[in-house]
Amino acid sequence: MILSLSCGKIVGMKQNFSKNDGDIFTAMVAAEVKGVMATRGLTIAKVAAELGHAASVMSNWLNGKRALPISVAMRICDLADTPLAVVVDRAWQRFLREYPELLPDGYSPGDTYTQNIDVAARDEDA
Repeated sequence: MILSLSCGKIVGMKQNFSKNDGDIFTAMVAAEVKGVMATRGLTIAKVAAELGHAASVMSNWLNGKRALPISVAMRICDLADTPLAVVVDRAWQRFLREYPELLPDGYSPGDTYTQNIDVAARDEDA
């Protein structure tokens, strides 16, 4: 499974994206992974070397030029001592703030991924 990150720059996303909401969301995940790296002092070169990839490949993944494999995202988050679920939830919150028009009718913008899982689990138990 890979995160499809093929739609251009993160800065000014609304202007640069012409594909679908999945492309936008997965680019946000890559941006959050890159942000976690920065807060932990992890450079692209350092992470690439640690994971056995070329720095140029890592850069392409994190800048949305190539699809970011979820296994790589998980390993980066491990290096940064940050759960991937936290990174994905941050990306989800950003998506909710910046693209409310892409949400299904009746969806509450305050919902988080983990809250939705809890609700779905309760509904299944009922």
